[in-house]
Amino acid sequence: AAGARGADPRYPDCAAADRAGYGPYFRETRKEYHWYTDKDGDGVACDQGDL
Repeated sequence: AAGARGADPRYPDCAAADRAGYGPYFRETRKEYHWYTDKDGDGVACDQGDL
């Protein structure tokens, strides 16, 4: 898993991360969550509701 090898690369936004094949990021388990905006407020950044 990505979390096991460290943080994923940081992108300017969720759309860019998604295009590169990264995400989604869960608030409770992934530090990358805080890099991106959780637009729909569901605790998951870079999921379909945030793109």
